[in-house]
Amino acid sequence: MSIDKNNASDLRIHATGVRNSVGLVFDPNDGNELWFADTSNKEFNEEANVIRDVTKNFNNDLTVPNYGYPYCHGHNDPDNAYYNGSCSQYTGASYELQERITVLGIEFNFGSGLPAKSILFAEKGSVGKAGGENGYRISYVDVTSSADNYKIFASGWLQGKFENTSWGRPVDGM
Repeated sequence: MSIDKNNASDLRIHATGVRNSVGLVFDPNDGNELWFADTSNKEFNEEANVIRDVTKNFNNDLTVPNYGYPYCHGHNDPDNAYYNGSCSQYTGASYELQERITVLGIEFNFGSGLPAKSILFAEKGSVGKAGGENGYRISYVDVTSSADNYKIFASGWLQGKFENTSWGRPVDGM
């Protein structure tokens, strides 16, 4: 994952081992944390990750995290199809979400009704497959808590077990 502070002449790598991130958002309070959702293989939970102190990397003061893909997922769970070793050398997920949800967008929330600093996730979802009818909703995590606290914020778009019984799905931030 490369980010350029001002222009394409000074690209820096900020993370490795990242798979299929579809949402990126900087903390609007200080702009120094980059949050992203990472789509995992179907047997593993999706992830929400953060790169802290992004500006330090522009001064070469930051150790670049490796989130382990394709070898490890979530809180350092090995993918035995590719890797049979320990995942302790990789950076585990900041938060684990649910499997098969495919996050399409993320957005910070500082409004009422949710914890003071939360990130909302628009979940595409997966239905009619092993693993259940996941997604088709908006979820959130309280990023001031170090514990996994993935919760559903809004749902109801999916009316049954198959995609033709949904009346919509969330796509991006609010």
